[in-house]
Amino acid sequence: MQRVDKLTTTRCRQIARPGYYNDGGGLYLRVSKALTRSWVFRYQRAGQTHEMGLGALYTHSLGEARKLALAQRQLLWRGLDPLAERRQLQSARRPLPAGKPFQYCAEQYIALREDGWRSDKHRQDWEHSLKTHVYPVIGKLPVATIDDAHILAVLEPIWKTIPETASRVRGRIENILDWATVKKLRSGANPARWKGHLELLLPAREKRQPKHFGTLHYRELAALFAELAGDDSVTAAALSFTLLTCARSKEVLGAVWSEISRADRMWSVPAERMKGGREHRCALSTEALAVLDRMWTIRRSDDGYVFPGKHTGKLSARAMLDLLKKLRPGVAVTVHGCARAAFETWGAELSGFPMEIRDLALAHIVSDKVVEAYRRTDQLARRRQLAQLWADVCTKGVPAEDDNVVTLADRTPAIRHGAG
Repeated sequence: MQRVDKLTTTRCRQIARPGYYNDGGGLYLRVSKALTRSWVFRYQRAGQTHEMGLGALYTHSLGEARKLALAQRQLLWRGLDPLAERRQLQSARRPLPAGKPFQYCAEQYIALREDGWRSDKHRQDWEHSLKTHVYPVIGKLPVATIDDAHILAVLEPIWKTIPETASRVRGRIENILDWATVKKLRSGANPARWKGHLELLLPAREKRQPKHFGTLHYRELAALFAELAGDDSVTAAALSFTLLTCARSKEVLGAVWSEISRADRMWSVPAERMKGGREHRCALSTEALAVLDRMWTIRRSDDGYVFPGKHTGKLSARAMLDLLKKLRPGVAVTVHGCARAAFETWGAELSGFPMEIRDLALAHIVSDKVVEAYRRTDQLARRRQLAQLWADVCTKGVPAEDDNVVTLADRTPAIRHGAG
């Protein structure tokens, strides 16, 4: 039976029967069957009785135990739960696990996020940049120990020489360390954060002019197209189709036959292969259909790649660029520049079609939300007309009389993120 008398130091030592002995204010001396003595604090919260150990009698004297009990009563008065506060304090003092290296955390983060990425190339970029610039420096270090000095050791060697890559690497490290913090593998501020931190530790980056894709003038495309027409390779066919459709290389190389509707003169590119993340209906000219007809005769399956590689799968990502450089040696030209920049220049100067139609043909991303909200059609019929005019430019060239055509400046507000 519990006693209600205040305890004394002598009595605490002399008690010989197991039980709880009340000192008042929630403090009890607990005597076990083995006659070991320890202090406990009892309190009620939300209608339930809780018991909190305060240590053994040989560790804390009666006076010290009363001070500990007083501290718990003060927490209760402030509306706090003494046991919850103790658990939180113990968790904060618990050493962080040091067994998880940065590379482990990076691999876990990539696996978690990759389903939301639009392409395998995005994952490859992440992995390549980390393997090249990060893992050799901090890959094996426990993620909990990474600090400012480690981040600077990664970034300083590449900050001025390859600034764009360095900026991406910094952002990727920051994301990985944020993930590790949420997973309780590290604590404290993120040493890879930029604002108010690394921006003060790293030299300012030089502002560089944007680098445009190398291109041929649209008046030079007919000669190039004639050379491609004399080449019966899959690569030449793919490059011809890219020029005619003004599509991006990724969109063309990934094309499969199920996306083609010859009867509708249309190629439906799925959202996951589009830069803007939405399906694009590409109008096909007679010449583009002719390229597809030739590829149909050598197809490997009715649902396979339109432009297959030599052995399996699709054509190599560099095949078209290598062929273009072979045909135009010494000229700084890219597939993207020939197929899209040349079309945009011709479209603005000579086509007579408004910017809205040209943007739809190029699947440009609309930045003006009002324009986007009121755009109810993709103008496919008019884009078929535009596609045929462009095919005439690619195969026949620009009529000489067009040299004298003067076009008014297109005053339509800019509605694109860029020409890419």
